Amino acid sequence: MNEIMNTDQFLCMPLGSSSEELPHNRALDNSPDWRWNRIKLFVGKNRPPSSRFGDKLITRGCRYLHRYNKLEETEDQLWLQMDYPDLFGAHMMFSHPESERWIIEAGILAGAGDDAIAEYTATTADVVRAYHDYFFSIRDKDKAKGYIQNRLMRPAMRHGASGIDPDLLLKMAAWGGGWQLVQDFLDFRHVSMDSVAWLKTAFLQALVKKGWISVQCMDPNKFSAIEMLNTVLRYAELEFNASQAKLNRKDGEAQESQVFEGLRSLLNSVQTGILRPERVVGDELRALTLVEADHGKDGQGH
Repeated sequence: MNEIMNTDQFLCMPLGSSSEELPHNRALDNSPDWRWNRIKLFVGKNRPPSSRFGDKLITRGCRYLHRYNKLEETEDQLWLQMDYPDLFGAHMMFSHPESERWIIEAGILAGAGDDAIAEYTATTADVVRAYHDYFFSIRDKDKAKGYIQNRLMRPAMRHGASGIDPDLLLKMAAWGGGWQLVQDFLDFRHVSMDSVAWLKTAFLQALVKKGWISVQCMDPNKFSAIEMLNTVLRYAELEFNASQAKLNRKDGEAQESQVFEGLRSLLNSVQTGILRPERVVGDELRALTLVEADHGKDGQGH
């Protein structure tokens, strides 16, 4: 059994001085915070990283975490912050969900530089770099779409996105639209035209995908066949109007009314089960009036 080392002994141990090896864990190695996971394993076993499972960043991280775990007074924390300003700042962000960690992760996923992310989040480029190295190391995997989907998107997508889920929504904006879309997503005052164009395209693409999934769940019969054919015709109309709108350009801007009319027709051809879309699209006030009228007919909701 290993003898427990004090802080001075631990800090003086060089890389690769331990004769024992940590068990290889592929799941930990594939996670964005794989370095931090290894650091916690080494420090938890009270021994320095081995040459096989460590590097300079892990060695430095082990020394930092070993001191962090020994903190007792505020003065000790200030000394640690002075000795490791980048790692301390990154660690504090990672440890507090209400911090700017979601913006930093989105910026890294969007391919933004450390300086740009730091300026936006009022931190330093060194802190952003440390956050990537220890907690969100994905820049070498940004082209691996399967990894990004499975590791970063799928866990949250299991239960769907919501307006209060900044992590998923920011990552979706970052991966699909880039750093500018992330900034526009967070800015309540202005949205660039490039971001508007991307959002419109993404909306239509998502609609097509959801329509395909819906079709796979439907069993055509004499009751549903006509409605399904009408939906196909409406979609064909949308495609035609979209093509026409691209051709009809005036002053460099596409006349998009035809596109929206086609989209309105498509949406209005589908029953929502709660409220027909024609009562919603473009006239929310009228929609609420109609809902209240429907409820008044029988004294209860449909």
